[in-house]
Amino acid sequence: MRLFKSIFSFLIKLSGWQQLIISTGLISLLIWTTWGTSFALRLRSACGDLSAEYQLAIALDPKYLPLNKRIICSGAPIGQEICPHSECKTVMAAIQLVASKGYPDAMYETGLFCRNGRGTPKNLVYANEWFEKAAQCRLPQAEEIMANIHLEAGHREQAIVYYQRAIDDYTNFNKATSDNWIYFSKQQSSRLSKHLHYIINYPTNKNSNISSNPN
Repeated sequence: MRLFKSIFSFLIKLSGWQQLIISTGLISLLIWTTWGTSFALRLRSACGDLSAEYQLAIALDPKYLPLNKRIICSGAPIGQEICPHSECKTVMAAIQLVASKGYPDAMYETGLFCRNGRGTPKNLVYANEWFEKAAQCRLPQAEEIMANIHLEAGHREQAIVYYQRAIDDYTNFNKATSDNWIYFSKQQSSRLSKHLHYIINYPTNKNSNISSNPN
């Protein structure tokens, strides 16, 4: 409140045209900070940018709503096939649309929604199909999940192939454009390298698989 009073006091001391210029600048700044990023994403999405379309779809997730409306949903409650939140159906439909256009991150996210029963009934067959599609696009999170699936099914050689691919792709992760992503990628690559070493050297241990959700 004090800030607004200070700005107002400053503006009334200026001449008419100065007030107009500064007021226009402040309003423009407010509009840009409020709608600028969303507008830019929508413009990129309209031009066929799947990355922007995916970000817009993810932004629909109820966990990103204001605090008083936020919904943290991890999937269907125990004993049920689908979560009770209609908002999850909306975000699932938006993400699946991007996935159908061939965007790997959306394929992976669609697999998670199908596996956990978020916005759609639980369906491990569909989930694994989406994970496989994302893995074929060399998305390391999906490759890790496919490795775990094959290991649990006793397909050790196929699991090793997927783990090695995941290690390579985490190392060369195309999102590693910031220090955080670089650290994340190196951390994941190191973790899987140790795990793969364990699988190769202790092949009879059927319980050597790690969580099937790299997140």
